[in-house]
Amino acid sequence: MTIRGFWAMFNEKEKVMGVYVFDVSTIMNTLVSMGRRPVDASDRKTVLTEDLDNKRTIVDVVTRKATKVSWSGDWGGAIALLGDVVLYWGLPTTGSEIRQTILGSRGPTQLVSLKVAKIDSKEFQTVVPYIDPRSAVSFGVVKAKP
Repeated sequence: MTIRGFWAMFNEKEKVMGVYVFDVSTIMNTLVSMGRRPVDASDRKTVLTEDLDNKRTIVDVVTRKATKVSWSGDWGGAIALLGDVVLYWGLPTTGSEIRQTILGSRGPTQLVSLKVAKIDSKEFQTVVPYIDPRSAVSFGVVKAKP
């Protein structure tokens, strides 16, 4: 798929969302793709975006080539992209107990999970089985201590 194919769904919108790369040395923004919720890959050569239908696309930052991707149990989108593996918000695995928060200003909320999956496969692993979806979650790479 070309980036033009990915952009097509945004053409009918009055305002479109774009994903940019900001070069701190030149202080220049460069449009990489149309989309929202960008997740910069660990290789810094690709970015994961989503369209208005929550479909995911990996875009090569240099060539702008876009590839539609998916993974098992995607519920709330990606947190981190590590090569062909994604850390993401998911629903509890089929057969798991459904749990809810006990307290909340708007009443009980179903707990979700954090998972890792191999992109475009059915392979996944639960990392955190129950977490409040209102929780702040981030990911970072840290050098190992000697």
